[in-house]
Order: sequence, then C-alpha cells, then structure tokens
Amino acid sequence: MRALAAFAMAARWRAALLLVATAATAVLLPPVTTLLAYLGAAVVGLVTLRRGAGDGALVIGLALLACFLLAAAMPAYPLRAIAVSLLLWLWLPQVLVALVLRHGRSLDLAFQVTALLGGLVVVLIHLAVGDPQHWWLERLQPLADMLRRHGSPLSEAQLARLAASMTGVVAAGFSLGTLGALLLARWWQSLLYYPGGFGQAFRRLRLGRALAVVTLACLLVTGLARGRSPGALAGELLAVLLGLWFFQGLAVVHGVARQRGLAGRWLLPLYLALVLLYPLAEMVLALGGWLDSWIDIRRRAGAADGGERHS
Repeated sequence: MRALAAFAMAARWRAALLLVATAATAVLLPPVTTLLAYLGAAVVGLVTLRRGAGDGALVIGLALLACFLLAAAMPAYPLRAIAVSLLLWLWLPQVLVALVLRHGRSLDLAFQVTALLGGLVVVLIHLAVGDPQHWWLERLQPLADMLRRHGSPLSEAQLARLAASMTGVVAAGFSLGTLGALLLARWWQSLLYYPGGFGQAFRRLRLGRALAVVTLACLLVTGLARGRSPGALAGELLAVLLGLWFFQGLAVVHGVARQRGLAGRWLLPLYLALVLLYPLAEMVLALGGWLDSWIDIRRRAGAADGGERHS
C-alpha cells in the first residue's frame, strides 16, 4: 500500500492513471472490483490532502478525459457512465472532505461534514422522487421476480420493508464509503510524510455532543412516528449517523488498547467479531462511540497515546 501511494504521488498522470484503472475495473467482478472504486477515491483524497484542491481537481480532470477517450474507443463498455457516477458519488465528495481535513486539521470536522453530506443525499432523494419507498419498490420488483423464479420469493411485507430501508442504506453507504476512502488517504499520507500521525489522529476522534443529541432525536422520532413521513426521514438520517458512531467506537477501542498496551491482544478478536457477528458487533461499537461523547471513555481509562488531550 505504501508503494501504491508513492506511485500516485510521484506524478499527477500516475494518480490519474490509478483513477482510470479503478474506474475501468469497478464493475468487472462485483463486489471485489467495486472496492477498487474506493481505492481510487482514496487516491483523490491523498492528492488533495498533500497538494490541495487544484491538484485534486486536475487529477480528476485527467482521469475523466482518459475515461471518455477510452469510452469512445470501446462504445460497448459503459466507461463514460461509470466515470461520471464515480465523479459525483466518490471523487468530488472526497475532494471536499479532504479539503476540510487539510485546512481544519481535524478528523472530527471532516466526519461532521460527511454527516451533513449523507443527510443531503437523503434530502435529495426525497426531493427527486417524492415517495422514496414507492420509487424503490418499482426498482426492486425485478429483483423480487428473479428471486421468485429461483424459488426464493420475497413476501410483499419483506419487499416493502426493503424498499423502506433503501434510502437510508444508500445514504449510509455513501457516508461510509467517503469516510473509508478518507481514512485510507490519511493513512497513506501518514506513511509517506508523517509517520504515526494517522494513529494519533484516529484515536482522538470525537464527533461531539451536538451530533449525539441529533442522533438521539432521530432515534426518538423514528420510534414515535413509525410508519409516517417524519419517522421514515429520521430513520434514514439515523442510518447515516450510526455509521459515524461506529468509527468513533473503533477509535475508543484503539485508544484504550493503546493506552493499556493491549493492542495486539484486543484488536484481532475485535475485527474477527466485526465479520462473524455482523451487524451486532457494529451496533455495539456504534453505541460505545455514542456513549463516549457523554462519558469520555478514553479519558476515564487514561488519555490515549500517553496523555494526549482529546478535543
């Protein structure tokens, strides 16, 4: 990974080449190659973190030009549509959050801006389609028909629940993808230029009590207005926020483990649990991250990184 980051930072055309390669392979073997799209977004984030918005935009522009030229040479392959989708879904949001981190020097602020972007995705979907559940029902119907033909039919109630959750799933996926790419970019930056900087920054991550209050409000509205528009909207926003609290929960575990010298013994079982006990383990971590905003678990256990102040 260090070699890949060094390759991207050696020249703008190399970074653009990585974006083209990840875009071109993103849909060949899903879901494996789809992850490459987030790798490309991390390249955008690294360039922006190190060199600013100008270089980030230039790399994106070069990649788009190359993708459009390749699309003209291979009209049967939807590379142009893929590149435009990645531009709107990953590349441009990554430039924005990387700029926030570059100038604000705070993962906390970058995470808060990502929460706003995730909320904006929810609002835009509602504005664009009017009734998101009905809109998703129409688009999920082919999937339901296919499952029925293969002997695994979805009931109408199951299909309705799936459609009702899709807006929140899409918005949460956007936020988590943006944050995952940003964290990878920040880790690359640390490897190349600031050894140890990523771990220190991540272990200090705190989203703040204001966001904790918003999360609690969304939870209450979701429960009290279930089945009505306010409850649906609050539930979709809650899906976005829980992803952010999951990351703070990870930061809490890493911080306490580092302070007590238990990283090697704690972290491997933790990540195994995240895979084997999905989604229960993720929800527990999200709850721990939310509680940390009120009781400051890391301060109580002893300041992370040997007494560093949490902000």
